[in-house]
Amino acid sequence: MVSEIRSWRRGCSVASADLETLWPEVEADLARFEDHRKIVRVEVSRQLRYHEVGLLYRELDHSNFDCFPSLPQFRKLPTLRTFYGSGLDVEKSGWRNELTDILVKNDVQEWATKTIQAFSERLGYPKWPSTDTLVRPVDWISTRFTCTRCSKSGPKATRNKSLTFREAAHHLCLVSEKGNQDQWSPTNFVADVKVCPPRFKCDLAHSY
Repeated sequence: MVSEIRSWRRGCSVASADLETLWPEVEADLARFEDHRKIVRVEVSRQLRYHEVGLLYRELDHSNFDCFPSLPQFRKLPTLRTFYGSGLDVEKSGWRNELTDILVKNDVQEWATKTIQAFSERLGYPKWPSTDTLVRPVDWISTRFTCTRCSKSGPKATRNKSLTFREAAHHLCLVSEKGNQDQWSPTNFVADVKVCPPRFKCDLAHSY
């Protein structure tokens, strides 16, 4: 329809009555074109937000935290989930500032605290005292975990290695099903009994 209008501009003579007849179809074409532009703008903004969060993830010093999430888990932090759903134009909004960086760091710290607690429970120490004089069970040299999801991944199971706590917190599953790789949870992990001794032995070895 748009091409027909262009042909009229090149010298075709069209009566007013013809234009009135064609105008509803022209309006429909223009509306569809505008809808498509909106969809493209939303998708471009989504991709830019996705890229910006990836940059922030790489910029943060992971060593400043007790443990650090994988990138898929990082994207799920409360501040970043709000950012993803905001519809902001990343190129114009200037979303990165001192306040948002502080909020994201606080989210990571809260995530780390909950993760330490969850993994301590997996080891059988749900109420380990929070003091500077006792090494946390998750930080013991003998503490290792294996991922139960990776153990069920068929031929890839041989790649399921023994993980330290920080490695387990940062772990990405080997599961190949599309969309399932980032379904990380502390409940996916169990103590590696080949490395980590039974609880009573751990208690004796680390009661200092």
